[in-house]
Amino acid sequence: LRRKIYDHDGVSDLIIESEREGGYLLRLETPIAANGLFELNENVHWFQDSRSRMTFLTSGNVTLSITGQGTLQIPITSSTRVRVITENVDHFHRGTKKIPSYFGDLMTRDFFSPIEAYRIHT
Repeated sequence: LRRKIYDHDGVSDLIIESEREGGYLLRLETPIAANGLFELNENVHWFQDSRSRMTFLTSGNVTLSITGQGTLQIPITSSTRVRVITENVDHFHRGTKKIPSYFGDLMTRDFFSPIEAYRIHT
């Protein structure tokens, strides 16, 4: 099992590689007391309470599950990338409890379509 973890400004990237047949089960315990998991699509999930939201982005088709209040399980097979975005719930704007915030949307787009730079040597 190999793992790399990068953390910056409320965004944590986990890159986990497993060669074990059957894989592993990653269990994340969070301080958010939420029982339900909201699914935007098969790769974007979040749960939140009245103050905080955690968004989970996964590479590939990964089935997430909640085992208890604030405890999330992610099955790890071969190579899996997971991004966790932690942010406050926006109570100021209407309808933001069920859609990603600007920051969350930007970090989601960065995860699935990262900015690329090319250097041309002449």
